[in-house]
Amino acid sequence: MVDRRQYLEKMNWQYWEPYLLSPVALIGQNIEEQSGAVIIRAVYQFLRPGNAEQQIVASVVYEINNSGTVDVAYTLQPENARDFFLELGLGLLMPEQYTEIQWIGDGFHASYPGKSAHAIRGVYAVQAGEPHAYGNRANIDLASISDSAGNGVSLLPGGSDISVEAAEDGIFVTNNLLVSGRGTKPTGMVTGYLIPAARVQTVSGEFTLVPLTAGNWPGLIQKFFGE
Repeated sequence: MVDRRQYLEKMNWQYWEPYLLSPVALIGQNIEEQSGAVIIRAVYQFLRPGNAEQQIVASVVYEINNSGTVDVAYTLQPENARDFFLELGLGLLMPEQYTEIQWIGDGFHASYPGKSAHAIRGVYAVQAGEPHAYGNRANIDLASISDSAGNGVSLLPGGSDISVEAAEDGIFVTNNLLVSGRGTKPTGMVTGYLIPAARVQTVSGEFTLVPLTAGNWPGLIQKFFGE
């Protein structure tokens, strides 16, 4: 979970807040067709709230295939960034009715650098709103989020981290590229896993989205998760 890391408060260090940034501007876009696929290249600008000089520029390529799958490749480039990131990645807002969450990877509990002893590889399922439903999970090969009928989306993040967070108007699913530690005690002992924003240059990630239709899930996804 992208919670308020206690060690930052104790040391009076500053971090980027809110942790979910909305793009201020779409500063570039190109759409073309290649071999039957639609490719959208977009560049977004995310400003740090309260300090417009600090920003993150996101360059995202969406390749929409005839099958309905979407390959997403992106880079995030902080500019003039200072203080600390709690996490850094590209997030997608899912509808609030997508309450069924399943994944293959580390679990059942969330895991962070320096705090992953109880995260064991396996196949897991949880409903949004339940205890331990939210947070960062590592080494994810396959994840899905859907409504109770089975309509939703599956993600193939290639073994990277996936974070699920509640939002006012839905559920955020984020492909995390950088994740900070939480400290060793709630009282605020300092972690060895900080993310100084000034040291982050350009980070890149990719994942594939597979649409899920009730009663017609792809065979491999149905094999692991049922329906």
